[in-house]
Amino acid sequence: MSSSCNRGTINSQNTEPITTIILVRHAEKIGETDELDPVLGLNRSQELARMYSNSSIQHIYSSNYNRTIKTAQPLADLLGLQINLYSTDNLAILTQKIKSEHKGEVILVIGHSNTIPKTIQLLDSATSFPDIPSHEYDNLYTVILTENAKTKVIKKKYGLKSPTKE
Repeated sequence: MSSSCNRGTINSQNTEPITTIILVRHAEKIGETDELDPVLGLNRSQELARMYSNSSIQHIYSSNYNRTIKTAQPLADLLGLQINLYSTDNLAILTQKIKSEHKGEVILVIGHSNTIPKTIQLLDSATSFPDIPSHEYDNLYTVILTENAKTKVIKKKYGLKSPTKE
């Protein structure tokens, strides 16, 4: 999937809207704090902004943590978007909102090692990922939803490769 996702893309076979959800874990943090690492974390958040600076992302969702908000902020600033906060306690509300209010749009969700896999599963019950290892920050998931076709989930890597383990 290219970073130039088109707004309101239509499936050419039956003219149904295609909703694209991009999900990433927050960038590197300092130890067990809620602060981004000033080098690695900042670099990853800027790489995310560079990758999607010319995209058609229309909404950015972040959990209400400093590290997720700071991961989203560079891209939000570039695209002139506000960051919508969501609760990690009820991911079903987030996924229902995406499905009902953002059909045919491109959405970015910034979350955590345990919430990103759960969010993907709520978007597509046929897909299951384990929690992201604590040392991995370079996973990028794209979920492509249509009303009548099978949901597609693509997993890629972005930015600097995460170390094999902490």
